[in-house]
Amino acid sequence: DAVRAAGGSLAALSLQDTLVLLQRLVYGAPSNPLMARGWASPFAWFVRSTVHFALAPTREAVDALATYLQRRQRQIQRGRDGPLRPVVEVGAGSGHLARLLNATGRLSPPLVATEPFPEGYAQSEDALFGPGFGDGLGGVEAMRDGEAIARHRPALVLCAFMTAGEDWTPAWRAAGVDEYVLIGDLGHGKGVYSLNGDHGGYERVLLEEVSAELLEAGQAALEGTPCEGAGYLVAVAFRRKGRDVV
Repeated sequence: DAVRAAGGSLAALSLQDTLVLLQRLVYGAPSNPLMARGWASPFAWFVRSTVHFALAPTREAVDALATYLQRRQRQIQRGRDGPLRPVVEVGAGSGHLARLLNATGRLSPPLVATEPFPEGYAQSEDALFGPGFGDGLGGVEAMRDGEAIARHRPALVLCAFMTAGEDWTPAWRAAGVDEYVLIGDLGHGKGVYSLNGDHGGYERVLLEEVSAELLEAGQAALEGTPCEGAGYLVAVAFRRKGRDVV
C-alpha cells in the first residue's frame, strides 16, 4: 500500500517508510506504531541488524576516533626504534568499524581487526539477507584478544562494547599495553566495570572530542519517549603511567 501510494516506486518512499517496509518484509510483522520509537524504530533495527548492535557510526564519530588513534599512535611510538605499530581492535565483530576507520586514510599501518568467531557474524547476516551477503566480511583475523596483542604488539588496543559481564583489561595491563580505548554505554550500566573500574597503573582519560560524536543506535528516535536520556555512549582511554608521551 505504501509503495502504491508513492506512485509505485520504492525510490519515492521516505527513508522511514522504506525501513518500515523492510522490517515488515523480514519479520512478516503487521504495522505496529511502536516501530517508530526508540530501539523499536526502523532506524535502530536497521543499524543493529546490518551495522552494529549498539553503535551508529556517523562520519563525524569515525573521523574523531580515527584522528585520536592516529595522534596517539604516533605519540606512543616517538623515541622508539622501528616502524609505527598498528592499532588493534579486539572483539571487532564483523569488522565494520575497523573498515570505516581505515577508510579515513589516517591510520598507517592500517588498524587490525580481530574477533574470536568472525564467521558467526557472516552467518547471521546470511540468515537475515540471504546466502552470500556476509561473504564480504574479510579482513577480520580470527583470534582472541591475548593472541592478538602478542602477535601484533599494538601501539593501542581498541574495544567497542566489551562482552557484558566480562573484563578483558587485566590481561592487557599484564601484557604492558601502552594504551587501550574502550567505547561503551555508561547510562545503561553496561560496561561500567571496565569504563569506571580500577585500572591499576593506568590513567583514565575521557575522550570528550570522540564521545561528543558517538550515536547510540536507538538515540535517533528516543526524543519524546520514556527512554529519552536513558543512556549515552562514551570513549575512554586508559594510558599506562610512566609512559610520558605528549
